[in-house]
Amino acid sequence: MKEKNVFLGEEWFPLILDEDVDVFTEEGNLLASLRKSVSEGSNPDEIINACVPFIKKTGGSSSVKKMGQVERMIGGYWGEPTVRGLNGRSDTFKDGKLIRTPCRLTRFTRDNKDEWSSLIPSVRRADKHFKDVFPKQYQYQRTLADKVPDWTIDDTVFSTISVNLNWRTPVHKDKGDLKDGYTLLTVNEKGSWNGCYLGFPEYGVAFNVRQGDIAIIDPHQYHCNTPLKLDSDDAVRLTTIYYMREKIITRCSEPIQVDNTVGDDETKIVTVSMNCPKSKQKIRVRPGTSDESVLKEVFVERPYQRPIAMGFKIKTGQVWLDLGANIGTFALWALERGVNRVVCYEPEPTNYSMLQKNTKSLKNKVILVKEGVDITSGETNLYLPNDVSRPYRASILQQKNNGRVVHSIKTTTLDKILKQYPTVTCIKMDIEGAEIQLLEQDHEWKGITQLAVEYSFDKDPSLKRFYDIIKKLTKTFHVQYSTKVDSNKDRVNYTHFPKQAMIWCLAKDVPQTPKQVLKNKSGIV
Repeated sequence: MKEKNVFLGEEWFPLILDEDVDVFTEEGNLLASLRKSVSEGSNPDEIINACVPFIKKTGGSSSVKKMGQVERMIGGYWGEPTVRGLNGRSDTFKDGKLIRTPCRLTRFTRDNKDEWSSLIPSVRRADKHFKDVFPKQYQYQRTLADKVPDWTIDDTVFSTISVNLNWRTPVHKDKGDLKDGYTLLTVNEKGSWNGCYLGFPEYGVAFNVRQGDIAIIDPHQYHCNTPLKLDSDDAVRLTTIYYMREKIITRCSEPIQVDNTVGDDETKIVTVSMNCPKSKQKIRVRPGTSDESVLKEVFVERPYQRPIAMGFKIKTGQVWLDLGANIGTFALWALERGVNRVVCYEPEPTNYSMLQKNTKSLKNKVILVKEGVDITSGETNLYLPNDVSRPYRASILQQKNNGRVVHSIKTTTLDKILKQYPTVTCIKMDIEGAEIQLLEQDHEWKGITQLAVEYSFDKDPSLKRFYDIIKKLTKTFHVQYSTKVDSNKDRVNYTHFPKQAMIWCLAKDVPQTPKQVLKNKSGIV
């Protein structure tokens, strides 16, 4: 196919398929797949009502509007730094100059939250269909999507959806889609229409995609639509396309770069280069310790912001209480994401010294307190593990034959802290086992909208105790948690630190967007 941007008729496609079928290229790669009547539970009127008014209001040039056809990128995230009218990319101006932000919400997602929420079930269905029908291709896209969890839709393998209203496309290849990735396509319809077959001219084959069908296509192959025949002026053929943008992967990940510079205090400088927001931070770590793994954990794996679809998010306006601040990794990450202030509690002297160094330039943004958190105020012993690879993971809990007294520290209670700092809205808790007794107590949780807890199953592997705490938290919060359970059903298979031992809580008076029902591998409340 040498000609592109031309319209082709049905005569180009001797084979028009209207059944379950998979089509492959000469090299054996998937060209396209069609499954008929598989999108159960879809509500075409809901999707049409959510999209069509916005499309008609904002989409297309005058020539396009005259044809009654509008193409519009409508939801999710956009990874391009340029701005064009047709594709729905945001346009922000400052002092008369256009500011181009590589990673951001589309206009529709930003300004139409209710309508966007109504589209989420269709995104989930597309994701599940992709996984079920072509698991190998899905896993490739899943691996890349997991690198940018902040920029995928509802933890799916898609970053963006586009919608076409009564739109016939000429011969083209999709630009900007994930390299070697696949696109899913569905149709919602109203009234009577015919034609508009999805064709692949190099192969002479076309699909008849109708309400309830799902097509999977290689967007990097030439494709187009045959003529659309509307039987009435109010007939609707609304195509929804689900895909991953290549530049979401390349521009919106957050890699860590290690600078081998060693300071005069024998600490090493690690440069954290983040694309969203665009910034670089230099953080001091101690060579030979767990500092660098903690840095990777917070900045790359991001366990404190995993359930984005729950509505749980670190964002502008929040004041975080960081219990177990260590060297300041979480505080620095949260401040980069726009939070107003972080109140840091860290009792271990060498950790606290590193915390001071790493936050020295942020005095108006952080409050540092050299105390531990316990169920009572006063003094207690702080223990270090014998594990030389993690010499700074101190805990007030002494395990048998696995600890030694290193310091006597001051302690306070969570309730006293919240009373002292009433502007705190969110809490991050990583206190090496002390959280278990603390969470078993009654707390008012006044003003707390989010709580992220690293639960120390290595200190107490009882699931019964864990589930009792979950039950207690659900009185105040929506709760999502992630654990791995072995065959004993009362112990935890502790295989990865800390992703398999996290609790995320969202206050019940905070709207959950966009999910209405939370699901994960282990449990949901």
